[in-house]
Amino acid sequence: MIRKYLKSGVMENGMYEATELGTPQGGNLSPLLSNVMLNELDKELVNRGLRYVRYADDCVIAVGSSASANRVMHTITKWIEHKLGLKVNATKTHVCRPNKLKYLGFGFYKSPQTEQWTARPHETSVEKFQRKLKKVVQAFEEHIHDRPYRHAQLRDTRMDKLFCYRSHERQDGKDRRTSAHDVA
Repeated sequence: MIRKYLKSGVMENGMYEATELGTPQGGNLSPLLSNVMLNELDKELVNRGLRYVRYADDCVIAVGSSASANRVMHTITKWIEHKLGLKVNATKTHVCRPNKLKYLGFGFYKSPQTEQWTARPHETSVEKFQRKLKKVVQAFEEHIHDRPYRHAQLRDTRMDKLFCYRSHERQDGKDRRTSAHDVA
């Protein structure tokens, strides 16, 4: 069944293309097969005593120095290619400090108070989300203006909760943000 799925091809811009190698980018089988294949990598990293996190084929290995990072990157890449027969993408594989890392949409910073590394949404991920949300809001507003009679119907839906954030002035003159729960 997996072989049939892998050989079934993909649709690119409405045209069929045969697939010769690997799984389609973004396909629902890709993360599952990554986890199956890279389970052995997990065991190898644990045996080496390395601290790591992996989601499908995205992996971060934490070490103490730049020299250690380069050594581990070289040996693990070699291990993956020889033991698992997989190709490591050299353009995406690199050594960096945690504050330069973007992993699964998150960046990392060292808190001055606790001296601990903390995750937060990466700046570029936040900007991308804001652009997408702006498009959705614009489409929603255009839809409302085109069909005003539907606004009453939409007010009772969950969608209304997403778009009903607005600024209200408090009695002391300062703005405050209220959610749909406050204005409903």
